[in-house]
Amino acid sequence: MRITRLEDLERYDCLYVAAETAHALVSCSGRIASETGRGLEVLVVSLFGPAPGDGAQPSAAALARIGVDVYQAGLPCAQARSASYRSYVACAFGRDAGDAACLDQAAHLLEGVARRTRARHVYVPLAVGGHIDHRLAHEAAVRTFEPEAERDVLLYEDRPAAFVPGAVRIRLAQLGARLPPAAPVAARSSLPRFLFRLQTAPHLQRQLQGMGERFRCTVAALHEWRAARGWDPRRSLGLRLQPILQDGETGGLSVLRDVLGEETRFGGHEGLAALAAKYAKGLGGGPNAERYWLLLPSLDEGGAAKLPPSA
Repeated sequence: MRITRLEDLERYDCLYVAAETAHALVSCSGRIASETGRGLEVLVVSLFGPAPGDGAQPSAAALARIGVDVYQAGLPCAQARSASYRSYVACAFGRDAGDAACLDQAAHLLEGVARRTRARHVYVPLAVGGHIDHRLAHEAAVRTFEPEAERDVLLYEDRPAAFVPGAVRIRLAQLGARLPPAAPVAARSSLPRFLFRLQTAPHLQRQLQGMGERFRCTVAALHEWRAARGWDPRRSLGLRLQPILQDGETGGLSVLRDVLGEETRFGGHEGLAALAAKYAKGLGGGPNAERYWLLLPSLDEGGAAKLPPSA
């Protein structure tokens, strides 16, 4: 079911925040299949309207088969907000001054969603790949949803961008993520492997137009890779995260088929499933494993965790 008015929202068990509906469904297909299979009520909040060339949105029939509701907030996507977002490189590595107002608007909207849904499990994009709409969705959600005694907040790895070797580590470094001593760290990647896989990623083939755009993407990605080398996950002062491995459900494959249909967006559901299986093997999980990053309470100046009053 599609919902367009905030007033029509009711209670939900699980809440997924996304720049656009398909991104949450593709990134979290196994988790969603597990939750709907257990009878939990699932809502996807799609903050932005579709970008030009994004393809068709999941149909009402597909959403019914998946078992989720979608709230479409309808904020303008990057290309509709500013003429500066004309290229993939601008969207992935740039930031327009006018986005501050958009961030405030998105956070205010999510506050209303939080009050009405009172979801116990909230999923937020990690914003791997750096698209500005994903970054804004991440920042607005982290601002709105804090971990509480009655609520888990998990960051999901944006697929298929997360399949590029080293991309998740770079994003964690950008956030200054701090991990517990025993937590496994996202794998490194050599610079040549990272750049090659970025340039050949199926979901970017139609977005990187021309040699000039590819060159600018390479240079920008090179700077990000270099900046991430100094990240120390044990001493960083950013978000405190704990990796959680979800042993993916086989039902996630049917979610991918329902979301993508015959489209080749993200490389098509068969190509995406193959990349997901390869990535899951690297995580050390089953063939459909997904990794999430549990947001832990922040620390005060004395090093103690800041718990909400209710705790």
